[in-house]
Amino acid sequence: MDDDADRGARGLRARPRPALLQAVREHWGLGRTAGAVDLGGSSSLNLLLDTDQGRYVARAHRPHLTPERLAAIHQARAALRAGGVPCAPPVPTLEGAPWISLHGRLVELEPYVDHDAKMDTWERLATGMPVLARAHNLLGRLEAGEAGSRPRFANHLEPAEVSSAVRRGTGRIRAWGPTAAELRVAAVAEELAELVTEAEVEAGLGSRLPRQLVHGDFWDNNVLFRRGRPVLVADFDFMGDGPASTTWP
Repeated sequence: MDDDADRGARGLRARPRPALLQAVREHWGLGRTAGAVDLGGSSSLNLLLDTDQGRYVARAHRPHLTPERLAAIHQARAALRAGGVPCAPPVPTLEGAPWISLHGRLVELEPYVDHDAKMDTWERLATGMPVLARAHNLLGRLEAGEAGSRPRFANHLEPAEVSSAVRRGTGRIRAWGPTAAELRVAAVAEELAELVTEAEVEAGLGSRLPRQLVHGDFWDNNVLFRRGRPVLVADFDFMGDGPASTTWP
């Protein structure tokens, strides 16, 4: 998880050092911290903190994330919460700030939201996908500015880049002596890329398909469940598989 993409432009993932824990305790007044567990995640360090005031997640972002970008993420999260999508709200510092800066990294805090399942079965997909559709509808009306709509690192491709990027990826797959299943994945990926290109041509828009903000502009998506109902849409500039409260970039 320490990859430093784009020739070092992304910056390394933070580590759970004592100075970070001390800064979080001081700025948020959390008092005694019984434990700190790294929940994983590729875009940021996400620490589950057991404190006298409750359970929280402290997130230390990679150095590339700017205040403007984090403000756009907070704006998107607020819009989703207002529209009924379950997103954890940020916890302001004792001074009322939405985050702090520590050694060149932005650090924020939010409540921990426990869950008992992820969106990893057909039944949960049927429940979770309407939530993501609602999120896309809400984001489509959001004016997020350049920092919100043009992330430096995201998990989606612009339409004009789809075909060439997919070809590069499938070329790597075929170069490593793939299994039959991996070859099938490569073939399907290329087929999907061609469908995107054909859709652009049919729409008469060349490489300028109508664009709106989606979850891929912020990173990825996890829908977490409790007793069969979505309790958190997670992953704003975060990606992980463990028990997590975080933002859904």
